[in-house]
Amino acid sequence: MTLRRIPRRSTRAWLIAWACLAACFPSPLLAAQPAGFDINVIDREIARAMRDNVKLHGAWLFVELENSPDAAAPDKYLFRRVLDRGRAATQREELDGLIRAWSPQGGYRVDAEQDREYPFSELMAELRLAVETEPRLGGCMIADGYYAADANDPSKLNLMLRGRIAKEGQDVEIEALCGRLMRAEPAWVKAAAADGSAENPPAADFVPLAISPKSAELKVVEPSEANGRWFYGVGMNRFWRGDYAAAAQAFRQAALESPRKLQYHYWWVLADLAQGDAALARRRMATAVERFRDADFDRQSPEYLAVVRSLERVQGRLRRQLLKLETEALLRDSRAGND
Repeated sequence: MTLRRIPRRSTRAWLIAWACLAACFPSPLLAAQPAGFDINVIDREIARAMRDNVKLHGAWLFVELENSPDAAAPDKYLFRRVLDRGRAATQREELDGLIRAWSPQGGYRVDAEQDREYPFSELMAELRLAVETEPRLGGCMIADGYYAADANDPSKLNLMLRGRIAKEGQDVEIEALCGRLMRAEPAWVKAAAADGSAENPPAADFVPLAISPKSAELKVVEPSEANGRWFYGVGMNRFWRGDYAAAAQAFRQAALESPRKLQYHYWWVLADLAQGDAALARRRMATAVERFRDADFDRQSPEYLAVVRSLERVQGRLRRQLLKLETEALLRDSRAGND
C-alpha cells in the first residue's frame, strides 16, 4: 500500500480552521482559570521563597482557587497568611509583594481576617539556648528554621530545623526538645487540644501542635580539635581587646567544634560575665559542670588543670564572679547527684 503525502497547504488550512473553532467555543475549564501562574507553580514558588528568604522564615502562604459567583468570570486566588508574631508587619509587606508578582491584577484576594501569628522568633531564640545548655547535646547548634508544607497533608505545616549535630540520635532529642518548648506556649497548640477536657487533659508529649518540628535537615558534623583551637585563639584575642561579644561568639564556636574541651566552656562563661549577663553565665556554668561530671572530670583532671592555667591572667572581680558561679554549680550538682 502506498501512503499519500498530505500537502503542506492543506495541513496549514486544517490547523487554522481548528484554531478558529477553539476561539469561538472556548473550554469552560480554561475559562474558569485566572490569568497568570498555575496554582501548582505558585505553590512551588511559595515553598522556595519561605525556605530561601531569611526575612520570610516563620511565614507561609496558603493559596486556593476561590469560585467566582459569576460563571463567566474567572476564579480568583485566595491567600491566607501565616506570620512570625515578632515581625508580622514587615512580613505582611514582603508577602504582599510576592502575591502581586505571582497573581494577575484583580485576580486574587488576601483573607486578612484569617492571618495566623506564631511566636517563631521567640521559639528559635529559646531553642538555640536550650540546645547550647543541654548537657546531652554537646556539639549541637540550631542555625535557623523555616516552614514547609507537610508531604502527606498540604494543609499542615512543619517547622524544618537547620543546624548541626555531633552524632546520630541527637536530632531526635532536639526535635523532642523543640516540641516541649512549643507545647509550653499555648499559641502553638492546636485549638481543639487547647479546649480539651480539664478532667482528662492529654499527656504533655501528646498534645497536638498546630505546626510540627522536624529535624531532617540537621546535619552530622564531627568534632574538630583543630577548628576548636583556631576559634579559641580568636576568642582570646577578642577578649583581651575588650570585645567581649565577639569573644563569646568565638568561644561558642570553639566549644561547638570541640565540645569536650573544658576550658572553651569556662572562657565562654567568662565572656558572658564580662558582658554583664550573669544569668546566662550561671546557666552555662551549670551545663559545663553537669556535662563534665558525666565525663568523670574532677579538680585533679588534666582537663581541669588546663582551665586553671588558662585563667591565671584573669584576676579581680571577674575572677571572683567566675569562681562563685563554679562553686554554686558544683554544689547544686552534688545535691542533684545525691537525690
